[in-house]
Amino acid sequence: MSLSDEIELGIIPKWNKKRYLFSDGNIEKMKQNILQTLNELCNYLTISYVYPLLNGRLLFNNDSSEAGEKPSNELRTRTYKIRCNMRDLLEQLYSIEQNKVQFD
Repeated sequence: MSLSDEIELGIIPKWNKKRYLFSDGNIEKMKQNILQTLNELCNYLTISYVYPLLNGRLLFNNDSSEAGEKPSNELRTRTYKIRCNMRDLLEQLYSIEQNKVQFD
């Protein structure tokens, strides 16, 4: 099972179950945005871009000069935006929890 399979078949369906719905609409929306961002990342965890190694790490697909350009030209720039978006979403989520703790 690949990382993208684990995300698309494990994590996303699990967190979309009814028991994982948040009563706070803002937190629920944030959860959905995080899951959507993970799903976007899965578009780049394919054999076109990377190969999974046995130790769980990923290796860039550079079988040819064309394939080698794809990770540097597409993967880096597109996943950077996705990773920055995920960072921002997680920072928002953590700030909600910190604010909640301060008020309790």
